[in-house]
Amino acid sequence: MVPIVKLIIVEDEPQICKLLTTILDWDELGYDLASSFLSAREAWNYIESNHVDAVITDVKMPYMTGLELAQECYEKYPHIKFILISAYRDFSYAQEAIKYNVDAYITKPISYSELLGAAQKLQEKISQAQTTAFVDDEILIKRQQLFYNLKRSVINAEEFLKGLERTGITIQSGASVLTEFEVKPKRMSDYLVRVWKYEKELLYNAISKLMNQETDYGYFMLTEHSFQTIKGVAISKQTVAAAEHMENTESYCGALIENLSEILILETEITLDKPVELQAFCGAQTSKSGSSEHRTQADAGDDIIAKALEYIHLHYKEDIVLNDVANYVALHPNYFSVYFKQKMNERFIDYIAKVRIDLAKHLLKTTDIKTSAIAYNVGYKDPHYFYRIFKNAEGVTPTEYRNAQR
Repeated sequence: MVPIVKLIIVEDEPQICKLLTTILDWDELGYDLASSFLSAREAWNYIESNHVDAVITDVKMPYMTGLELAQECYEKYPHIKFILISAYRDFSYAQEAIKYNVDAYITKPISYSELLGAAQKLQEKISQAQTTAFVDDEILIKRQQLFYNLKRSVINAEEFLKGLERTGITIQSGASVLTEFEVKPKRMSDYLVRVWKYEKELLYNAISKLMNQETDYGYFMLTEHSFQTIKGVAISKQTVAAAEHMENTESYCGALIENLSEILILETEITLDKPVELQAFCGAQTSKSGSSEHRTQADAGDDIIAKALEYIHLHYKEDIVLNDVANYVALHPNYFSVYFKQKMNERFIDYIAKVRIDLAKHLLKTTDIKTSAIAYNVGYKDPHYFYRIFKNAEGVTPTEYRNAQR
């Protein structure tokens, strides 16, 4: 049975909106056309309270554009996929769309065959994702968090080993051997500009899939990833000599370097630590914390959030997205998104907007800088978008706010 994809359509022109809802046999294609909307804001309100898998939306709409809707969903509901429709073949829109899970970019007048092809490909892609139910990603996130918590003494060795078992890792804890290794990309900054043309999260996921492997011998997994430094471990399934473990790990790392080079065109070098017994590794991590008492989850969380806030306040002028900060604190983007909201009681995207608006208010009160320049200085490259965000937050335009403070 083909999984059903929940679809909504967003188009501010009523005739075109009606056309989009009827031009294809959505049921036959495996879609449940849940609703259609004449504004992105109405669509967003619906998404906030209903499950949605896919959105077909116009780009140019008043108050909230299709791209802005895609960005909001990308930050809060990253599983939702998009097909964008525009009256203009604007490359800048298409380039921007890549960031936000947009799978197709169609120009008006709408071609039946082009829309059909895009819808079929999207249905297939979402169905595959629904079938696997993201189980692999969830397990990888949990394993990564176990190592993170162990190294910060949030959990002890016994809790760590039980946690590994819950993620499907079966080992002889008293005899298994572990080796940490570090993958160092060569010229990563240049690679991200010249070679990798897609969203950073796609690179993260690709590297994660290549690094996380299970063999007859043992488990190889990613434990930390900040793009400049990628760390992993190799754990044997049973008792082995240190020399044999090192040989197996070196063989895996050699294949990993080759795969990263051939598949991702990413040149790397790998350094390996000496093999240690798994129990000894766990004990060493606890000792590194400098305290025999376990730190609380809140303590570790404070470290993560403090580091994330530091990055945001240093880079708010740039076009930063959730993935940038997640990479900085060495957590999977999906996990970091949920964790940030739990700790801060607000979404990541809302927090960044608040930081930028607060600074804009300060500049409006204390300087005579033009509002367009203030927009640029606080991280908004489009002054019109800044005006709309500011008014939504404060109830007045930037100019009205400035005049009221004088």
